[in-house]
Order: sequence, then C-alpha cells, then structure tokens
Amino acid sequence: AIVSVWVGGNSDILILTKEGMGIRFDGATIGATGRTSVGIQGIKLTDNDEAAVGFCLEQCGTGNSKAAFGQAFIGCSDGTGKRVMVSEFTKQNRAGKGLKCNHSGKIVTGASIPSDKSVGSLLLCGNTGSICVSVDDITLGSRTSSTVKLIKDNNLISATRV
Repeated sequence: AIVSVWVGGNSDILILTKEGMGIRFDGATIGATGRTSVGIQGIKLTDNDEAAVGFCLEQCGTGNSKAAFGQAFIGCSDGTGKRVMVSEFTKQNRAGKGLKCNHSGKIVTGASIPSDKSVGSLLLCGNTGSICVSVDDITLGSRTSSTVKLIKDNNLISATRV
C-alpha cells in the first residue's frame, strides 16, 4: 500500500499498518524526489500486512521533551480508537519493523494531535454516519493498551482533525 505524507520542517513521521505496527522516524531522512520516483520504504511489512496511514508529527515547543510531539490518534475499523503519547514510539530508522501499537481491530486511520491543543476535536467518519468528538473525550492509553468504542454500531473509515 502507498501512504502519502507531506514533510515539512523538523517533523517526525509516524506510519501505522493495518495489523497494528507503527514506526516513527525522522522526516529529514527523506530527500526530495523527482516525478518518476517510486518513493521510499517507510516500514518493513510482513506478508499479510499493509500500510494504513502515515502522518507528520508536529513538534510544539523546543527540545526533546516527552510532550514535544504530542499525541497520536489510532482508529480501527470496528469503530474503536485511542490516543497515545508519541514518545511511546521510539524513533527508529526508516524501513524498520516498527513497534506493536494495537492488538484489537484493524487500523484504518490516524491523526497527529499537537501538544499545544491546537486541535480540539476529531471528525470520525463511519460507514453510516459521522460524529465530532472532543480529543479529551478519547481515552489516552499506552501504545499496547486496548482501544475503546467511539462509534456505536458503525465501522470507522477516517478521522480528520477539526
């Protein structure tokens, strides 16, 4: 699968796979490419896995504090999701295996939530409806914790920052 990510400044990139793996790496390691380029390998996939979503992690503040890159939202096809501190994803080199970040459901979407709270809500779109949820109402869990139900009787398709 192909994931498109716009990289700017000194941002890190987080790529999540459908089978629950995630990798964080330095966006500066991606050089400019021409129009005939086939791109770069962000994460090493197993045979039955594919990239679900990739996004830029915006750094707020200075330094390498645990809160500098904020949080990541992880959403699954069964309508569940969670927030995770980005600091739980140790920075790796591109094309690594990544870390396990989900044990329940297939990951279908994700979003960066900056630590400065400039994103107050997420618009969660399902197969039969949508809902706008305050970021604070989504459980903040660990990278290995279970997800919680966000959309009842619905499959989550995408999440957009509002």
